[in-house]
Amino acid sequence: MKTNNLAILNNYFKCQYFELNTDINIYKQFKSYYKEQTQDYQYGLGIIELATNQILVLGLANDIENDFLFKNQLSLMPSVTLLNVLMLLALVKSKQPKTFNPFEIATNYPSDFAMELLKETNGYIIFSYQIMQLLSCCLPLDENNVTQINEYKRQYNCRSTNFFNKLETLYLPDGYCLADLLLKYTVIDNSENAYGFVCNPMYASAYQFIQQSKKYLTA
Repeated sequence: MKTNNLAILNNYFKCQYFELNTDINIYKQFKSYYKEQTQDYQYGLGIIELATNQILVLGLANDIENDFLFKNQLSLMPSVTLLNVLMLLALVKSKQPKTFNPFEIATNYPSDFAMELLKETNGYIIFSYQIMQLLSCCLPLDENNVTQINEYKRQYNCRSTNFFNKLETLYLPDGYCLADLLLKYTVIDNSENAYGFVCNPMYASAYQFIQQSKKYLTA
């Protein structure tokens, strides 16, 4: 497995769950991001800078997952660019049971069209806007509008059986089935013969991580 000098950041950052009802300052940090949703959850998932105790908010949960991908993915990330850090933050929330390395180009990729469209993430589907782009290339004209595509994106992450059935009827311009692409190349919480999720890029947390990382990489 390839690694790089970014693995040194594991000495300065840690991914962990925080109990939201035990520390009012931690609760406030998560509440400022998730607002009213926070009260419905027991834990917040974040990356903490060990020297300052600053938290990069990543998500909310009611159960603790013990297997984090942060150390592994940080070692694989080729550079601290905005896109790479956005991918990193999305991936550390992922159970990712398949052997993915989204920082490298997917091999034996079945669709030239999708690879060109998804080249910034090496052919993998990670972000919400990517599934919207794919849908816009497949939907019939009467459904191909922003409102409907947003609704289909919502149905996708809500695990709508009817929409999953619809996916099997949608084809990319090069003839490859969209359902097959999403089964194989979505990354977040992807498991065998199941669709993975997509997420919104966490720009604020990514910028914060980049700024915090610079002092350790240039020391």
